[in-house]
Amino acid sequence: MEHVQVRRLQAAARGELDPPRLRGAVRETLGDAPPLDPRLRQVLDLLDADADIDDLAGAVGISARRLRQLSVQQLAGSLTMLRRWHRLREAVLQIPFHPAADIAARTGFADQAHLVRTAVALGGRTPGSLRTLRS
Repeated sequence: MEHVQVRRLQAAARGELDPPRLRGAVRETLGDAPPLDPRLRQVLDLLDADADIDDLAGAVGISARRLRQLSVQQLAGSLTMLRRWHRLREAVLQIPFHPAADIAARTGFADQAHLVRTAVALGGRTPGSLRTLRS
C-alpha cells in the first residue's frame, strides 16, 4: 500500500472512532470489497449456532471442503477461527456484568480456563485485565 494511502487511513482513524467515517475512508482508499459468495454469507448467518462445518455445508448445498475453500479465499481465514472470535467478542461484551466462569459457560467455552486461553491467544490479554480497562 502506498504511503499516501496509509496516511489517509491513519487520519480517518484519529480522534474518536467513527466507524462510518473509517469505513468510508477504507472504501475510498482500497475500493469496494468483492461480494461474498451467497452460500458463504448464509453460513455466516448460521455460524454462531452449534452446527459443525459438515452441517453448515449441507445447509447451503456444498461440500465441507468447498466451504472451507470459500472461507479461506473470501474471508482470509477459517470458519473455526471466526467462530472463536465471535465467542470471544460475546464474552468480552459481558465482562463488566458477570463473573468469568458464568460468561465462559454462556458463550460456548468449555470452562473459565478455556476462555482465558482464548482471550490471551487472540487478544493478548486476559478477561480480568479487560475488566479493569472497562471500569
